[in-house]
Amino acid sequence: WKWNENEEEWEGAKTGSAVHIGDGMLVTNCHVVTLLCDVYTEKNSNENEICNSIETAIDIISINEDAADLNSNKWFRDLDIIKEDQVTDRCIIDTDDPNFNYPSAELKYYDDLQIHDTVYAIGSPRRFTGKPTEGKITMLYKNIPPGLHEITQYSMEGAKMKYIETDAPVDKGNSGGGLFSSDGKLIGVPSMCDVIGGPQQCYVQDDGEEKCQTYCNLSAPINWSIPIDMFLDIM
Repeated sequence: WKWNENEEEWEGAKTGSAVHIGDGMLVTNCHVVTLLCDVYTEKNSNENEICNSIETAIDIISINEDAADLNSNKWFRDLDIIKEDQVTDRCIIDTDDPNFNYPSAELKYYDDLQIHDTVYAIGSPRRFTGKPTEGKITMLYKNIPPGLHEITQYSMEGAKMKYIETDAPVDKGNSGGGLFSSDGKLIGVPSMCDVIGGPQQCYVQDDGEEKCQTYCNLSAPINWSIPIDMFLDIM
């Protein structure tokens, strides 16, 4: 949520997913829980400063509860980011609420994975909470491939990251959620996606410029998850 000074009210800013790893800590993507306009480029010298000055709040609710009930006491409000690496899109949020007693996911690490392993992505694509999709690991990267540098601002030259590439269909809202092995262990967090030859939806912005979006889950899905090991590294 972000505070709208003109209307003097809270309004929705972003939706996404997170996964509990124990002790009230949840892993997610920084692009889900922060309002940084652009981590690297300087299209507008004041852009990051403006975004950082907006008051925000992170609220979560279990996928087992009714996320459409915004007044439900099942929401956990005003969570804190306790660890973050904006450049590589890794954020860890925390709640010290004693009522947060949800079970945590068992973990499985990058070195135990193999290409062609079956995986399941669970998140909230387009706000369909807890939706699972199935796919395979199509590649395991120990270094950021040049193709990822070209499609995302989060993978800069010099950033040391591993990635799990899969063809499990994901979409907006899966970000920050879980990528699980076939035996139900958390192996990674979906961070970005692309599509080869997929349809686009285009619209005209306020400045008159046309902008198009390609949806990741419609045709030849390809996406990249950050191994859970990489989140433990920043702790």
